Amino acid sequence: MLDRFDGIKGRWFLTLAIVGLMVLAGYFIVPSAKEKHGKSSDLIKPLPLISVTSVTPTAMNTQLELSGIVKPIENTDIAFQVAGKVAYLHPSFVEGGIVQKGTVLITLDPFDLTAAVTLAKAKVAKANAELEEEKAKASVAKATLALANTPSSNPLAKREPQVNSANASLLAAQTQLRIAQENLARSQYRAPYDALIQQRKVGLGQVIHQGQTLGRLANVAKADVHVAIADHQLSLLPELPISNVIIDHHQVVHTGRLTRSIGTRSTATRNATFIVEITDPYGLRKQGKRIEFGEFVHVSVPTKNFKNAALIAHHMVTEGRIWTLSEQNTLRSMPVEIVGNQKHEVIIELPSHHPILLVDKRPEIVRENMAVNVVQSSLALSPFEGHSL
Repeated sequence: MLDRFDGIKGRWFLTLAIVGLMVLAGYFIVPSAKEKHGKSSDLIKPLPLISVTSVTPTAMNTQLELSGIVKPIENTDIAFQVAGKVAYLHPSFVEGGIVQKGTVLITLDPFDLTAAVTLAKAKVAKANAELEEEKAKASVAKATLALANTPSSNPLAKREPQVNSANASLLAAQTQLRIAQENLARSQYRAPYDALIQQRKVGLGQVIHQGQTLGRLANVAKADVHVAIADHQLSLLPELPISNVIIDHHQVVHTGRLTRSIGTRSTATRNATFIVEITDPYGLRKQGKRIEFGEFVHVSVPTKNFKNAALIAHHMVTEGRIWTLSEQNTLRSMPVEIVGNQKHEVIIELPSHHPILLVDKRPEIVRENMAVNVVQSSLALSPFEGHSL
């Protein structure tokens, strides 16, 4: 009986010992497996996700969108070269009046000037008669010497000095006549060009002196539009002069030429000032196309033609570089030239015409040849033509 109990007790003891050993083994083996599994999971990290956009560079024509102020190409102060009394004023000779080239604006009383012409003509006639008389006397003197058979080389005997003096007197009288006739013509002031009357400082019947300022004219045959161009935009300009510049003011459109820089910079903005010339700003030849001096206008200037340009979002360019995706799904940076800025986009010039995969969205930290996972962007940028800068 006891032997039987000892056999059963031995078997239970052996079973408990085996279970205990298994639990103990599991206690040591399982944590080590977990530790090993945790280390391997730390080594396998997910790759950063990016989105890309396919960009194909192409030729692009752009416009510099600028602002400018219309100014006269020239101004002239009205003044006479002779003195006199104002006898006539043109009806349009008032501030704001517009007259065509050659219009008589002011006429002086011609009496004194006409009298001066008459006196000058009389002097010419007298000098001409005296010259003829001296020529006749010289002929007589030469004939007398020939009859007396006493040839002489003395100029006085031949009355040559007297003839020369009479000839000089005639020349002086003729010059005085031309001056008197010119002064008579100067009694009328004619507009030297199609003009806007900016100022009038004379009245009918007023006696004026030589050189007195009577008013001011502005040339409306042409005008200058002064536009400011920033330093970063200067490289976009083609060789001057630039034609087909559009000047727009409240849907009144003129076409002009950007011809030159004034050679100085603005003290406030440091921008360069350029001149755009337009013809007939007040619409004398083209009815309904009047742009007045002093108006603020919009100016569109054609830029260079870019061979490999593309329009992309501002955030895609960082410090003059863009990020692209290589065939091995790694990141590569590429330097680019920004040739134009817009509100939300920039125009860049790429090194070649080959399409590129431009990184649209990327992690904050990127580096060269970094491997990435790509999520194709739904945004597909394409090049545009005729964009404004």
